[in-house]
Amino acid sequence: MKDELTAGWGTLIEEITSGIKVWRTAYPKATFKEMEIELDKRFARAKAKLLADMALASAAADMTASTEEERPV
Repeated sequence: MKDELTAGWGTLIEEITSGIKVWRTAYPKATFKEMEIELDKRFARAKAKLLADMALASAAADMTASTEEERPV
C-alpha cells in the first residue's frame, strides 16, 4: 500500500522545485515575502494532493460496508 499511496509524490515535489526555479528566474528582484507567498501557494496545492491521497488510501474511505447511519452526510 505504501508504494501505491506515495506514487507520484516525488514527481510532485520535483514539479514544485523546478517551478520555483523557473519562477525565481522570472522574478529575480522578488522580495522575501513574495518568494514566501509563491512557495506557500505551491506547497498548499501539494499539501491538498497529499492529504487527499492519504484520506483515500484509508480503509475508512470505503463506505460500501458501512450502514446508511454510519455514512457521512
